[in-house]
Amino acid sequence: MTKPPRPDNETSRLAALIEAHLLDTAPEPEYDDIVELASQICDAPISLVSLLDQDRQWFKAKIGLEESSTDRDIAFCSYAILDHDPLVVQDARLDPRFANNPLVTGDASIRFYAGVPIETARGFRLGTLCVLDRQPRSLRDDQLFALRVLAKNVSRLVDLRIAQHRSNRLLEEVGDHATRLEQINYATTRLLSVIAHDVRGPLTSIASLLDVPDVNQLTGPDLPWLLGEIRTQADTGRTLLDQILAWARTVMQGGPTIRTDVRMGPIVDDVVGIFESASHGKGITFERIVDDGPIATDPNLIRFVIHTLVSNAVKFSEGAPITVTVSLSENEMAIHVKDRGRGIPDRIKERMFDWSRRSNTPGTKKERGAGLGLLLVRDFLDMVHGSIDVQSQEGHGTTVSVFMPRYLTEDQL
Repeated sequence: MTKPPRPDNETSRLAALIEAHLLDTAPEPEYDDIVELASQICDAPISLVSLLDQDRQWFKAKIGLEESSTDRDIAFCSYAILDHDPLVVQDARLDPRFANNPLVTGDASIRFYAGVPIETARGFRLGTLCVLDRQPRSLRDDQLFALRVLAKNVSRLVDLRIAQHRSNRLLEEVGDHATRLEQINYATTRLLSVIAHDVRGPLTSIASLLDVPDVNQLTGPDLPWLLGEIRTQADTGRTLLDQILAWARTVMQGGPTIRTDVRMGPIVDDVVGIFESASHGKGITFERIVDDGPIATDPNLIRFVIHTLVSNAVKFSEGAPITVTVSLSENEMAIHVKDRGRGIPDRIKERMFDWSRRSNTPGTKKERGAGLGLLLVRDFLDMVHGSIDVQSQEGHGTTVSVFMPRYLTEDQL
């Protein structure tokens, strides 16, 4: 027995079949009614809605047959989909295409077959509506006409199915687009608000410092003071802009970018290294306790979080160590940054995660900030199903703890 040929448009045909979302679905009355009607009109014991997958023939609806599928190479329908016209085989034993077919020579004992292609509006023949019998016979003209009409109804059902799934996909895309626009609008609104109220602050301070009378004549102790103030305000503005841009970039990109090979040790070392020399004048030392096992996360997000927590600890500490701890359990990562600084008053803790009430409390060396860092950290943590906890006592220091999944996947975001 030779294998039936494949249609010239086989790749596109299979894509259309997949798009119909019919394979391996539960029975549906619309299709069941059609095979029952075809069986009655054609007086045939077997009637099928047959779909030709890559290597199998699968039956969406059936009467008179127990199997739910057969090998495609023995399917009569494999020949029926090669042409627009119905395929009628009056006695399969006499047809060289089917004489040695196991469906003919085996227990099924198929002799008669009549199949009409199920053709989509785009011209893809996905399968057939067919009737079969165990004795040689033919169809009357009215029976063949009825089989054609019923096959057209199956084709319309398939087209409706395809249109429905296309519509659902479009609705999902529109929904995704709307969500994306909402994210961009959200980020833009926050950006404009922060730039208007916070970035302007350090820039205004620098302008005011440079606008003092005879600024070019400053000498002696005044000049170092002026340069120091300008540097402080410039550093504040730069840090603020870095925070804003990192947060906005992640929001506008739709969320974090996951890497599966992230190690916390190098990240903590890099961040602490940034602050070690700058904190020397405040008498601050650092202690690192890091479980350096692999995690799957966004390394830039983690870097931003630790940078913000350490920056705040340095800002409100002096003459005392800061401890950065990273611990890993099977499914969770915990980051703790502990300082022995002046602590956070209760009135500040109550509003520290409220965008509309954030404060800019000066540090121990009158460092200024925007009260922005922890708000952005919480926004990041919300994206990855994490949480943040702040424990603080005035005069005794603060411990900020961040908890998040150890292994993030794209479908969790």
